Amino acid sequence: MFSPRPDWRHALAHALHSTARIDIAPDDAPYVLDTLSAQRLLALDSSLRSLDWTATLPGPVWPVIPATTEGERDAQLFCLGTHGDGRLRERALRLARERDSGLTFALALIRCDDWVAPVRDTALETLRMRVRDAPETVFAHVDLILALRGRQRFDAGAWRDPIEPALLHPAHRALRWALLERCHGRSRLFACRLALQADTDRATELARRAVRDRDPVIARWALEALPASTAQDGDAVDSDVLSYAYLHASASVRAQALRLHVQRPDAAYATRVRETLLDASASVRSVARHAARGLGIDAHAIFRDALDRGEAPADRHAVLALAECADADDLDRLRPWLHHVNGEVRCAAVRGALRAGIENPIGLLREALAAPSGKVVKLALALGTTLPGFMTRETLAAGFAAATTDGNRLRLLEATRRIDRWSALECFMDCLDSTPHQDIVLHALRAWTGEVGARFTPLPDLRRNSLLARVDAIRKTHPQGPWAAVRHLLETG
Repeated sequence: MFSPRPDWRHALAHALHSTARIDIAPDDAPYVLDTLSAQRLLALDSSLRSLDWTATLPGPVWPVIPATTEGERDAQLFCLGTHGDGRLRERALRLARERDSGLTFALALIRCDDWVAPVRDTALETLRMRVRDAPETVFAHVDLILALRGRQRFDAGAWRDPIEPALLHPAHRALRWALLERCHGRSRLFACRLALQADTDRATELARRAVRDRDPVIARWALEALPASTAQDGDAVDSDVLSYAYLHASASVRAQALRLHVQRPDAAYATRVRETLLDASASVRSVARHAARGLGIDAHAIFRDALDRGEAPADRHAVLALAECADADDLDRLRPWLHHVNGEVRCAAVRGALRAGIENPIGLLREALAAPSGKVVKLALALGTTLPGFMTRETLAAGFAAATTDGNRLRLLEATRRIDRWSALECFMDCLDSTPHQDIVLHALRAWTGEVGARFTPLPDLRRNSLLARVDAIRKTHPQGPWAAVRHLLETG
């Protein structure tokens, strides 16, 4: 016996589970459709079309079903409009003309990209009727329209007529500007482009509003696309637009504002350059230093002055900047920052001190290995490879003993790959003798035994005998270690 095929409710419940991970009873599934996002509606369309389910084709008029609510009827039409049978999809679209709901409007939008020409033509005709009667419905479905943009059939048909004309119609200005409050950044950017295209008389207002958007993509768009509409070539950009941009939380927006200011300077340009030289972001400071050179401003002197004044957060940002340009005169200014609690600031101070020629660079980096910040330890290990005499077994073992986090201990053990094979083994045994963190060391030691042939290092007999004696001694206190494998490598290495 064959099991009956599921009806549209069961198919919808199954599709909701597979596309949106929504577990719901078939009788409740129709009431979830209105809550789905545009992307999930499109995924639901594909999922329902791939399922084998029984669809009831309505007759010339909508059948009277006492137990069916208005929402359930719209959901049934949507499901029928996604069926694999084109006749059902076309019939659902014709019935959708009688239903004034967002779900049936969404169905018409989706079917405008249908691969069957009669279905697509019916969807386009249905869409035009709905837009003519209620043009505001287009603005309520901007997210779905954006999801369909880029599809060839949709762009060549529904987008050209009736969607784009409705979006740009002069009578719909209030609806366009209301889109700027949408929660999705992509929709707000789309609304900005519509407003710029249709409402050129409000370009300055749009620029001031868009540049304050929390999405940096929209704020940068305001700086890149709107100056041509808000100022003539060579004229200064609206001061409010730049002021808002310099206060934006995103560094990319602040940097773009300064680049725009460089192209169209005004009376406040030099002051802005001096201020942005002490920005928290390296990308903004880089643009500011380039602009300062063009104005003849000594950026180095501004950094030093900020450190001498000691006003936060300018002094901290000055330390970050001096990491790239410090000289011997800056050493005394940087010394108080070499043990700063913030990892980023300490890294900058260490780089600046090395650039300035500190008297004991190896000692500075060894102190940095004991820092609680992983950034500082990582930087010390990276810079230490450029200093002869730093990357030794003793340095790594001492750093391991002083480390305060497991992450830093792992970094130090991994750094043993930068020294010779037998010195790495001695470092592991030093760490076992001086620290209670045996599990981390033994794990690294097991990995070391698996590196056969990876790092060849000559092993004189005197050193071999010394290592074997030490292995025999340490295996008594740490019997769980891979000492048999270690002895084999020593005897055959």
